[in-house]
Amino acid sequence: MPWHKQRLTMTLQDGRTLAWYEFGSPHGAPCIYTTGTPASGWGGSYFDEPAKRAGVRWISVDKPGYGGSDYQPRRRLLDWSNDISQLADHLKLDQFSVAGQSGGGPHALALCYALANRVSKCVILAGMEPVDDGSLIESMKPGNRLLFRIARHAPFLLWPLFASQKPAMMKLVDPECDWEALKNKLPDLPPSDLVAWERKDLREIMYASQKDAFSQGLGGAIQDLLVCVRPWGFQLSEIRVPVEMWHGVEDRNVPIAIARKAAGQISSCTLHEIPSAGHLLTPECLEEAIAALGLA
Repeated sequence: MPWHKQRLTMTLQDGRTLAWYEFGSPHGAPCIYTTGTPASGWGGSYFDEPAKRAGVRWISVDKPGYGGSDYQPRRRLLDWSNDISQLADHLKLDQFSVAGQSGGGPHALALCYALANRVSKCVILAGMEPVDDGSLIESMKPGNRLLFRIARHAPFLLWPLFASQKPAMMKLVDPECDWEALKNKLPDLPPSDLVAWERKDLREIMYASQKDAFSQGLGGAIQDLLVCVRPWGFQLSEIRVPVEMWHGVEDRNVPIAIARKAAGQISSCTLHEIPSAGHLLTPECLEEAIAALGLA
């Protein structure tokens, strides 16, 4: 069980509340983790045991509008670095590593750029990267392609779309659902992701984290998507922090072509391609990725 299950909070300089959880080893090498979209910091509990074995203090933060963190109007991606800088000061962390998963990937890279003097290393797990070439999204599953196109060209339509899709999103991760019946309706998922979703413990964490992410409404999730689609405020070529990317070749949420292009733009990046994995990667590569942070 996580060593610190209680949500922790602090007040930021602008008066907003920032919330986070801590997992893994309480006295280990600190890593600030940003979850995917939509997921609250509770999603970091999935990494509790691997982080504990690796000697990593896994600090999993609620993004604005998720869980216990207040919504931030007009948020841009680089605003995340200001929030995390204040959190690191609060926790008395001079140096730390960062990790980002899926939609948390851009947030982790923003920290590498803006807090380069404090971030020692970065791990990206199936992370979203800049998509400035429309051909890169063609191998996404249809639902993701639709989201990206709407976010770019008609963002006002995201509200009714998320409202209509939220029940289906929650059903997918519901640990009590009839998984055998549900998986037959998911032709867009690669076999490796279907196998991963069969794990009830994973669905329990995802369900709780996603429910928590929607606890303030849809605004946090919609904004989370928009900050990743809009200009980031920096170029990947400007990142100097060592970055390791772990990405499944079968990923249809974030196609491998996106990771390959991004890895080629970051001078200090190593891309680990996992041939048999989809968006959820595999427990084995997650263990290896987190173990590397314990050596940061």
